[in-house]
Amino acid sequence: MTTLQTQRLQQPQFFLAASGIQGVGVYTWAPWRAGDIVFPDDKATEDCVLIAEAPTEEPLKTLVNRYGVETKEGIWIPSDFNRMGAWWYMNHAGDPNLKYVGDDITAARDIAAGEELTIDYRTLDEDFSNLDF
Repeated sequence: MTTLQTQRLQQPQFFLAASGIQGVGVYTWAPWRAGDIVFPDDKATEDCVLIAEAPTEEPLKTLVNRYGVETKEGIWIPSDFNRMGAWWYMNHAGDPNLKYVGDDITAARDIAAGEELTIDYRTLDEDFSNLDF
């Protein structure tokens, strides 16, 4: 790999791995301090689309059920299920290490390198729990 190619590579912040919570989880390569913006709003929403209702045909029905975030405006889903950003794989926790502050996802406490990133799904929208979607 040439030096120019190396310079264009973005350092990864996250990786996916088997989760003790469920299926696959998002883990961090580096530590985060409480209050750090982990997923800025602009990064989290640029790979989302809003749909009015859940599809009834497979495989979209299953994918929307698994990854959709229900809000009073509709259901937010990945714009391309074949190229989903890491944050779509975050698992739910009752005592998560991430939280929403405004439109950003921030570190709720100090997070160690290698730790799974979690969020309370009930905080994704004030009108829907997103636990039973």
